[in-house]
Amino acid sequence: MAVVKISYHEYIGLSTDAKPDDSAAGASFYELDTGRCYVTLDGNTWYFKNCEMSFMQQIGFGLVSTAERWYKIGYTGTMNTSLSDLWSKTGVYTFPSAETQMEVVSSDNTADIGTILHTGTDDGGSTTTLVKNEQDFSDVAVGDCVILDKATDPEYGFVTGIDGDTIAVAGGFSKGGSAYGRTFNILDYSAKNGAQAVIVLYLDDTFVRKEEIVILNGTTAVDLVNSDTYRINGFRVIFAGSNGVPTGNLTLQGDGAGTTYSYIRATYTRAKNIMYTVPYGFDLYVTRLNWAYSIPVNPTNTCHLYFKASQHEEFKTPGIFYPCFESTLVNASETTDFEIPKRILTGVDIKVSGIATNAGTAMCRLEGFLIAT
Repeated sequence: MAVVKISYHEYIGLSTDAKPDDSAAGASFYELDTGRCYVTLDGNTWYFKNCEMSFMQQIGFGLVSTAERWYKIGYTGTMNTSLSDLWSKTGVYTFPSAETQMEVVSSDNTADIGTILHTGTDDGGSTTTLVKNEQDFSDVAVGDCVILDKATDPEYGFVTGIDGDTIAVAGGFSKGGSAYGRTFNILDYSAKNGAQAVIVLYLDDTFVRKEEIVILNGTTAVDLVNSDTYRINGFRVIFAGSNGVPTGNLTLQGDGAGTTYSYIRATYTRAKNIMYTVPYGFDLYVTRLNWAYSIPVNPTNTCHLYFKASQHEEFKTPGIFYPCFESTLVNASETTDFEIPKRILTGVDIKVSGIATNAGTAMCRLEGFLIAT
């Protein structure tokens, strides 16, 4: 592998890689294959130093096969005297009570529309190509989006070249998969300048992780193909026109303009919803919490924030949330590192809620890791 500079004074690589000769004095180099650490005093000459990479660093570099890095962000612009959860829609969030048919809709009907150029099934593509025998792809352009199996195990990539019936996707597809034999949709980058497609990361009622890509149609709601959505763990834009962001607000809701389950505000590319449910086969360990509350016009106002989970100690309590940690902020931010990570069990819901003495904005970021059970 090539040497990777992970910060101004930190490098990682293999023992066979040449160490940098132009680094900052005091820089360190970690050999992934030996676990040995080196430091330099002059930026050129490297000396062995006893060191250990932290468990979180090992997870971050993909060295722990049973672990995944994890984080979640939340935001509300209306934290006030009524209890509110931290999510983009504002107010108190409602978790679905059962698997639910959902739909996606925009508040804009001119820019947030996906234009499909071609659909079909690949005849011989690879991890960097899409092939449809004797198909005329002359209307496809560099920058267009190729979506594979949008409702079953979706991936997407971006067109880098066209040669007859073959489309090049030099950057590969989003999960490293191959196009071979898979259904595809090709979206036109130039047709509309707003958001054109989103991905929904969800769990069914057995808490198994699933995904679906939805191609937008403005203010006309588009149903998800799958009707087994039970918990929403992610909602983000994967393809947009020249603006790079949605023109309108994007809503993931129950079928027929039902309850809102996730929400992306106009000009943002992801839902800032702190709610999360631990998927089947994993436990979640929360290691860091950062939250903030701001009301500049009256800096003496306070906000009490709660990090909550539907479990008590090691017992699951569906629908009943217990505080895991709480704090009061006065126009300030606060970061807490949990020396002993907060363990959240499979199938447990988490969220952050708050109540303030006057309306302000609040945000939160949770970090940690998922461990396979």
